[in-house]
Amino acid sequence: LFLIFLIVRQSEVTISIFWLFWLLWIFEAVLCIREFLKGGWRWPEFTVKALLILLVALSIQFFPILSEGWLTPLFWAPFLDRLTGPLITALVIMSNLPSNFIKELIILRARHKISKLSLLKTVAITGSTGKTSTKEFLKQILSKKFKTAATGGSTNTEIGIAQIINDDLTNETDVFIAETGAYREGELAKIGRL
Repeated sequence: LFLIFLIVRQSEVTISIFWLFWLLWIFEAVLCIREFLKGGWRWPEFTVKALLILLVALSIQFFPILSEGWLTPLFWAPFLDRLTGPLITALVIMSNLPSNFIKELIILRARHKISKLSLLKTVAITGSTGKTSTKEFLKQILSKKFKTAATGGSTNTEIGIAQIINDDLTNETDVFIAETGAYREGELAKIGRL
């Protein structure tokens, strides 16, 4: 439809097709609003990153619609509506690049630090349930005889463990107890290598 409209702008058939498409687009919007009002949407956690992505996506989607001419919204709205998904995907990927780089730096620093602690004994605790309780029991028992450090609360991801290594482990630490969780395949192996 986009190409047809570019080639044959003044055709009554083309304009009729676009009016039909525009009405279907409005119908789809009404269905989405209805679903929203019924509570069928899950709300994301609104972080600065999420709000920036949303603001950029919406401005790119709706800015051309506000231009002059009665056919402009008819022309651009259906096209831009279909562009929103890929646009948000691209924005998320681009915004993840800096945070993934920082995450990798933190993990590299932790690997370097833990490799220098040659006398350190490490205990990793994993499982479906009871990881945090088991970690706390073991920490209480071992801390009677050894200088012990452990991951805090329910921290059990690679980045969380790396931050504990960087912040809490010292040359005097004898035992490090790490609660390890797996949310995707291969995560326990990555934590184990750390």
